[in-house]
Amino acid sequence: MSDDRNSEARSRVFFLLRTSSYEWGSRMSPQSRSRTVVRYAVIGLGHIAQAAMLPAFRHCRRNSVLAALVSGAGKKLRVLGRRYRVTRLFN
Repeated sequence: MSDDRNSEARSRVFFLLRTSSYEWGSRMSPQSRSRTVVRYAVIGLGHIAQAAMLPAFRHCRRNSVLAALVSGAGKKLRVLGRRYRVTRLFN
């Protein structure tokens, strides 16, 4: 992947995470803090991601969501996106 494509993918992921329901620097009440959903993106879908990171998201139900996957391997990206029900895929 070229440096321009890497930079573009990082920008997209940063935007995705930045636009989550949590507002940076805001003071939140305990009630609203408990309802905040943290959205995660996994960048790179190698062995560690497939063996440890992605399976762990199946147990995160309360306030964590696997929101995006980023990989240079298009077929692997589509297969894992389907398997883990992730619609935001960045190549």
